[in-house]
Amino acid sequence: MFPAVERLKELLKSYYIAKTYDANLAQSLLTTINDLRFGIAIDAEQRQIFYGQLTIPAILNDGGQDFWFSKNDQNYTLRRAVASLDNGVTVSLINQGARQKIITREPVAWQELFADIFNRSSSPIGQIPLFDFPLEIMLGENEAIGVSLQGTTAAGFIMFHGSVLKERLDTNTEQYIKDAIAQYLPQPQLIPLLFQFADGNAGTPATNPNGGSDILSVKNDKDTILTSISTTAPSITFSLIDEGRNQVIADNVPIRGCAADFSSSYSSYFDLPYPHLLRKGDRLRLRATNGNDAGDVIQYVTLSGFSM
Repeated sequence: MFPAVERLKELLKSYYIAKTYDANLAQSLLTTINDLRFGIAIDAEQRQIFYGQLTIPAILNDGGQDFWFSKNDQNYTLRRAVASLDNGVTVSLINQGARQKIITREPVAWQELFADIFNRSSSPIGQIPLFDFPLEIMLGENEAIGVSLQGTTAAGFIMFHGSVLKERLDTNTEQYIKDAIAQYLPQPQLIPLLFQFADGNAGTPATNPNGGSDILSVKNDKDTILTSISTTAPSITFSLIDEGRNQVIADNVPIRGCAADFSSSYSSYFDLPYPHLLRKGDRLRLRATNGNDAGDVIQYVTLSGFSM
């Protein structure tokens, strides 16, 4: 979880307790809470989260492959990565931009750097929780992450969880956020997207419960900070778009690299790359194709968070 969000939860507990016996303390806590909410909201507004995938092709021998990942002319950060690779593969990571820096001093087992969410390297034991890089990787315009793999033969993928950084934030947006915070205290929010497949065959496109092609969340009645994501359909390939921002969060990627399986004994929700601000009146759009999930039943992709 995100440290600022965890601190907010604890402060809210203290505030509701203090209201019953110490008005001055409650007011002081409320000021701290609102300052923290403002910081979380501003950070979410300045970031455009993404899931970026590197597809690893199969090769005929136990050789090496080099790849690079970039957001082209934008400043961006990488928080973590997940992967589906062969057991025994080693990886080296390097910032290939003007500030060329080696991240892994020597090749390391890929499971030490990327979360093994598919458990291809061992007997299936359920989902393994995500973990972050030791420190988020900050990259400037035209800087790329170079990935060198050794010992890979089967096809796989590496998926980066990160955010693109806005160059500036206008004063109107700051005032809008301050005004929204002043209206109410945070409340839990769940935003589900409902869909189904006509059958359980791989490649079947998802429809909404009425059979239409538009899979949309209900328009938001409050500004909401989204922090985590879960699904009942862990085999699908999906795209997720914030229609208000016209922002593509995920583009045709395996959902198991992004969202937790709700039935997992390890984690019902995975954290988003960073908190995401879904504005009042905006909604999310989902597109999906089936892997091998059941057809003709209602499935969910659910995002959780709290009102800003």
